[in-house]
Amino acid sequence: MFVKIRHYGFLSRRNKEELRAFQQEQGINSTGIQKEKHGDPLYFQEDYNINICPCCHKGTLITILYFAANAPPSTINNKLKAHAKT
Repeated sequence: MFVKIRHYGFLSRRNKEELRAFQQEQGINSTGIQKEKHGDPLYFQEDYNINICPCCHKGTLITILYFAANAPPSTINNKLKAHAKT
């Protein structure tokens, strides 16, 4: 199913000054907006180390396999079988 997304031209980069003027006109403070950090929320916590074992809190975790985004299950199964043989 295809859903059409409306395009709002006033949000484009070339209308940046017009958008700022509109925001000031409406009383919107655009300078107070902060960008969100993307990624794992635990990664951004200062007291959390993602490399420490969550069970014993002593050992170090080692990455042995990466999964591609949206990988089909057959690809994952083949990778796991290949890893098991090594």
